Amino acid sequence: MEPPTFVIIGAGLAGAKTTEALRDKGFDGRIVLLGDEEQRPYERPPLSKDILIGKAGPDTAFVHDEGWYSEHEVDLRLGARVTAIHRAAHEVELADGTRVGYTKLLLTTGAEPRVLPGGEDALTLRRLGDSERLRQVLATGSRLAVVGAGWIGLEVAAAARQAGLDVTVLEALELPLLPALGPEVARVFADLHTAHAGAVRAVFRKVPQRLLSLLHAQVSRSLPVSKRASARPIPAARALPRLDASPAPCSAPRPGEPGSPHASPSRRRG
Repeated sequence: MEPPTFVIIGAGLAGAKTTEALRDKGFDGRIVLLGDEEQRPYERPPLSKDILIGKAGPDTAFVHDEGWYSEHEVDLRLGARVTAIHRAAHEVELADGTRVGYTKLLLTTGAEPRVLPGGEDALTLRRLGDSERLRQVLATGSRLAVVGAGWIGLEVAAAARQAGLDVTVLEALELPLLPALGPEVARVFADLHTAHAGAVRAVFRKVPQRLLSLLHAQVSRSLPVSKRASARPIPAARALPRLDASPAPCSAPRPGEPGSPHASPSRRRG
């Protein structure tokens, strides 16, 4: 009898820690970890913190050392985008047509920033490359608009003010972090980001309800997979938002977090 195969779609923090837990708990079957990014699994909180402001390099964000996966017999496949799940056959299909069989399947894809209408050129903060591009903007820009006053949006706003940019934060609610913290604590965060010793200044503007669908930072999430077996494959466009990594544990998973911000930079004049 062949050993069981545990396939994990999404090579981020959740996926990497799942492989670690499986080995720690004695699972001796085959583990296949699939991710569409070229970097091995990394944590996302530093993308809006130390990496963004240049205090730390990208290498500090990786979950495991480069050799950890081979040492623990984890088949880590980078640049591998899953396009469909064939439930009846117990297989996942990759973009290159390759199929990988599974005994157990786990989705750890997380969430992906939604590109807002008219904002195709706006920056989003989701991946390591996004943080590096945003850091370049902070070094050369003069003004920054951040859509979404969640944890990530406020961290980006603080980094931008530290870099000397004028910052405007657009939020659909009256206060930042209101669903997560409630009005009293949310007011503390608003005051902190509007006048903290002159170092951080952000203007919070409530977005009219009629513009909510255009300006409020949202994320696309995985659709639930039906419990009923079917021979028909599930297109990735319906089943999986983006098959990369899980959301940052200190940002997206927090209660009330609206998702990653969209940032629109202006170049420095003169």
